[in-house]
Amino acid sequence: MVTPHMHGCAPTIRPLTILVLVVTATALANLEVGLVNVALPTLAATFGVGPATVQWVAIAYQLAIVGTLVLFGRLVDLHGGRPLYVTGMAIIALASTLAALSQSALWLILARGLLGLGAAMLLATGQALLALAYPADGRGRAFGIMHMAVAIGLMSGPALGGLLITTVGWRMIFLAPLPLALGAGAWAWKVLPAQPPRRHESLDVAGAVLICATAILLVVGLTGVASLTWAAASAALLLALVAGSAFLVVERRHVAPLVDLHLLRQWPLSAGLLAALLTFIALASNMFLVPFALQDLLGHSPAVAGLVMMAVPLAILPVAPLAGVVADRWGSRVPTTVGLGAITASIIAMARFQATTKLSVAVAVLALYGVGAGLFQAPNNSAILGAAPPERTGSVSGMLALARNLGQVIGVAIASTVWMWRRTNATAGPVASAAHAVSAGLRDAFLVLSAFGLLALIVTALRPEMKGEKDDA
Repeated sequence: MVTPHMHGCAPTIRPLTILVLVVTATALANLEVGLVNVALPTLAATFGVGPATVQWVAIAYQLAIVGTLVLFGRLVDLHGGRPLYVTGMAIIALASTLAALSQSALWLILARGLLGLGAAMLLATGQALLALAYPADGRGRAFGIMHMAVAIGLMSGPALGGLLITTVGWRMIFLAPLPLALGAGAWAWKVLPAQPPRRHESLDVAGAVLICATAILLVVGLTGVASLTWAAASAALLLALVAGSAFLVVERRHVAPLVDLHLLRQWPLSAGLLAALLTFIALASNMFLVPFALQDLLGHSPAVAGLVMMAVPLAILPVAPLAGVVADRWGSRVPTTVGLGAITASIIAMARFQATTKLSVAVAVLALYGVGAGLFQAPNNSAILGAAPPERTGSVSGMLALARNLGQVIGVAIASTVWMWRRTNATAGPVASAAHAVSAGLRDAFLVLSAFGLLALIVTALRPEMKGEKDDA
């Protein structure tokens, strides 16, 4: 039965029900990523646009998540998880239909942004529901299961998307999640009880606008380094700094701030959030660089590359719940530190890929990478939310999801910039071959991302155990 941690939920609701709803939402949000990424070349050809335009089909989704996660986390604190979960599923159903009906690239980009808005509601709500539904002794296990859903979504997205494009057409990749969104939304409406507002507080609208502006300007600036002029990219980054500074000023003065900056003064909690941000910057190596390494460098077909990349989620599946159990019993520091060590080592190994690298070696490196990701994510998330005050669980959940998604966007932007810059210089150098340029660009981009993994490892190893965790003894 639901424990008192549910803060007002009816006692007839079981934690398992909430876990299933959260797993469904998590898998759906990650399925949306894989379904569309595999379709980007087809979409570019369909609408007659280049890579610089079609990349925004993917970026718009992440950008909407980054810009609104903390706001939705705060709304969970004020009104509970049910309204946002149901609304998020409804928005995904609507946006999926609009995307499938797209007549232009701009239409599709806007629909994907709306999809990201719905996904942000689900991501901010899901972790908060788990943290409130499960006591400390079971929270790590629940988060481990949730990260299995992440792996399932990421693993099935590209395969399902490729199959649908080949057999039915690209519009079906947007309609495929529709039945799941409608079914989960209706079920949540039925089984999740409405909660009265926990307090009568005004919503920090100014803070919400500023954090959204900061995220958008930061992402535009970082992605613009490779596609815009240096002046335009620098201007966007400078404006992001101004908006971010204004956000901090507003939060310090607001009686009910969107982000409680006092929480960030607690080093164990802020260290966990910082480690999550740095780790997901490093994890962009798998999202962005690995497909190019497998196809352009090692020379494998897209079909083979997709199968090889399944080594990552397949490794996460058994490791994530086990890591959650370890964290419940012995604390988060050991699994997170070991996990980050495995992630960093695997990215450094990726930097050593050559045209002659055997397929079995690539599979082993990616499997190690998946083991590291599985060891890190569930214990780190459980520890952060375990340290959050009960009335701020939604806000901290939103901050955690923000760190994860912002890290992914920053990582892709950094990897793209380093790779393209290095490829240009390698081609202009004394060994001006295409193969050398690809190899040099990928190597340097992997090494830069591995540095972020190393920084995350240092932060995690030095932080104390968070409140509510077991001692290391």
